[in-house]
Amino acid sequence: MTTLRARLLPLAALPLLLSLAACDPGSIGSGSTPPPDASEAPTDAPSGSPAPDASPATIVVTGSGISLLGADGSTLFREDFAIDGGIVAGELADALGVEPTVTTTVANGACEFDQTIYDFGGIVLMKPGYADTRGAYEALVTGTATTGGVAITTLGGAQIGASSDELNAAVGGATNLFGDSNTRYVGFDQANVGAPDREAYGVFATLTADHLTRLDSPWAWHTSC
Repeated sequence: MTTLRARLLPLAALPLLLSLAACDPGSIGSGSTPPPDASEAPTDAPSGSPAPDASPATIVVTGSGISLLGADGSTLFREDFAIDGGIVAGELADALGVEPTVTTTVANGACEFDQTIYDFGGIVLMKPGYADTRGAYEALVTGTATTGGVAITTLGGAQIGASSDELNAAVGGATNLFGDSNTRYVGFDQANVGAPDREAYGVFATLTADHLTRLDSPWAWHTSC
């Protein structure tokens, strides 16, 4: 029978054993495991890092198209004005997760056409637009947010209700077109840069009492109707 005394190391051997353990942490008596290979390290972000938020946050209307941005700044939807308005309305509805109110109108004058109107609240898409529209459809903005609460802006974050000074600062200067002391019309973000002045089109803005009340895009800056 082996006794406890027989399994104990002689005291003289302890310094050598301790020396070996200090040189090789993974050797006798270390009690630790080797560090994991770098290729096996976890790649997930730390649990305290916020996850990206791609929920719909802002619709941006410019002279060339409309975009839907997520709360994290990502682009969830982008279409120009050359696409069929019905298709664009369907894509925007999918991106927003809501259905627009759809109505139809009958032309009532030389400047109008039979239209299908997709109303998201604050912004409507009209297929086709009015006679001065320079695209397959028109975006008309009259509010600061959709029915579902998604913000609606144009260049620089300008919204309905902005003063003319705020609008000019946001868009880098708007072009005065015509109007009177109460209602003025200005253009900005020209879509056909370099075209003769009389053919220019982009965002057509209405200011009432020196504040932005309406945006039409893409519209001719020098209207015929």
